[in-house]
Amino acid sequence: MKYSYIVSIIIIGIIIFFSNSLTTYSSNLEKPELPDLESDVIRIRGNVRADNISPVLTDLYLYIDDDEMVFEVNYTDYDGDEGTVLLYIDDNPAEEMRTGDFDPTEGQYYYTRISESKIDDYTEFYLTADDNNGSVITLKDSYNQPFLVGDFDGWGEHPVLSAPDVYFDGDDWVFNVTYWDPDGDETEDLWLNIEGQDSVSMYTDDPDPLKGQVFVSYVLESKVDETTEFYFTVVDVNGSYAELYDDNWEYFVVGDFLGSDGSGNGGTNGDGGDGDDGGSGLDFSGLGRWGDPEVVVAIIALVGMGIGSGVGVWLRKKKRKRFSDLLSRIDDVYSSYKTHPRKCETELEKLKAEIDQDLKQSVIDENNYSILKDRINEVTQEIRRETVRAKIGDLPKDIELRIKDMLIDGKISKGEYNKFMKALQGSTMKSSDKKEMERLMETWMKEDKIKIKK
Repeated sequence: MKYSYIVSIIIIGIIIFFSNSLTTYSSNLEKPELPDLESDVIRIRGNVRADNISPVLTDLYLYIDDDEMVFEVNYTDYDGDEGTVLLYIDDNPAEEMRTGDFDPTEGQYYYTRISESKIDDYTEFYLTADDNNGSVITLKDSYNQPFLVGDFDGWGEHPVLSAPDVYFDGDDWVFNVTYWDPDGDETEDLWLNIEGQDSVSMYTDDPDPLKGQVFVSYVLESKVDETTEFYFTVVDVNGSYAELYDDNWEYFVVGDFLGSDGSGNGGTNGDGGDGDDGGSGLDFSGLGRWGDPEVVVAIIALVGMGIGSGVGVWLRKKKRKRFSDLLSRIDDVYSSYKTHPRKCETELEKLKAEIDQDLKQSVIDENNYSILKDRINEVTQEIRRETVRAKIGDLPKDIELRIKDMLIDGKISKGEYNKFMKALQGSTMKSSDKKEMERLMETWMKEDKIKIKK
C-alpha cells in the first residue's frame, strides 16, 4: 500500500511535467518572441547595402566653353538607381551636377558649368555620387587627394613640335625644332634628348607660341656624330606634354639631316676687293644707239622683268612642290597608321599644324590650304569609319547612315552626339556594341571640341 502510494505520486508528477512542457511549447508556437526593433532595423539596412551595387564615376573631363569651365563625368549604376552627383571645388559649397540622359544602367553624363573667373590652375576639386539607396562613392586622384585643375589632362591643348633640324656650324652641332601651342602657352621645359647622354635644355628668342617659336641648342662637336640618335620632348606651363620622333615613331639620326651641300658660305663677290670697277665710269659711246642711256635703262628694265618673272615661276613651282609633298604625306600617314587610329589622328594633327604655319608664311596659298584641309578631313572620316567597322560586328543600316552624316563635316558636335545617343538607345544592336559605340562617339566628340578651339 505504501509503495502504491509512492508510485502514484511519481506518475502524477510525470504527467504534470509533460503537460507543462507541452503548454510551454504550444505557447511558444502561438506567441513567437518579438525581436528587438532597433537591431532589426540595422539588419535590414545591412541587407540593403549588401545587395545594392555601388555606382561608378568614369570619364572625368574638363574643357573651356566661352567663359565657363565645363565639368563632365559619366555616372553608371547597374541597379538602375537614379543618383545625385556633387562637385566640390576648394572649400566652396557642393555644386549639384545635371544630366539629360535617362538610363543609369547605360551610363549618364552629368555636367555643370563654373565661371572661368573662379577657376585657375591651382583649383582643387573632387566628386561624389549618391545612388539614393545607401551607397555613396567619392572620386579623387590616384593618391586619394582632390584633383588639381592645372594637372588635369583635360585642361588646355597639347603643344605641337615640328620641323626638326641639325647641322654643324664649324664649332658646335646646332639642333633646332619649332614649338607651337594652340592656347598660346609658353613652355615649361623643352628638351633635346640624345641617346646615352643627359637631356639638353633648349631656348628661343621668338616671342609668340601661337605663331611658332624656333628653339635651339648647341652641343659640343665631340659629343655628336652622324650616328647619334635623338628626339624632342616638351611640357607647357599648364602641364600639357608632347614629344617628337621620326615618321616611324623612332629616334631621329643626325646623319639623316646632313646633305652634300658644299660650302655654307657661298661665293664671294670678286671686284678686286675695293669695290672699284677700275675706271671713272662706264663708256658706252662705242656702242652706237645701244649706248644711249635710255636704251640702257630699258634693257635693264627688261632684264629685271625677266628675272622677276623667273623668280615668280620658281616660287609657284616651289609652292606646287610643297603642296604635292604635303598631300603625299597625308596619304602616307593614312597608309602607315590606318590600323592604329589614335596614331593616325595624332600624325594628321601634326600635319595640320604644319599646313597652318605654311599658310601664315605664304608657303602655300589659300586654295592649296583648302584642298589639304579637306583631304585631312576625308582621311579622318575614313579612319573613324574603319574603327567602327573593326569594333562593331553588326551595324544596322540606320546607325551607319547616322554616323556617315555626322562625319561629313569632320567633327561631332554635342547636339549631334545627343541625337545619335537617343537613336542608339532604341537600336537593335547588342548591349556590348552599344557601349562600345557610345565610348567611340564620346571620345571623338571630345577630340573634336579641341580641334574646334584650335
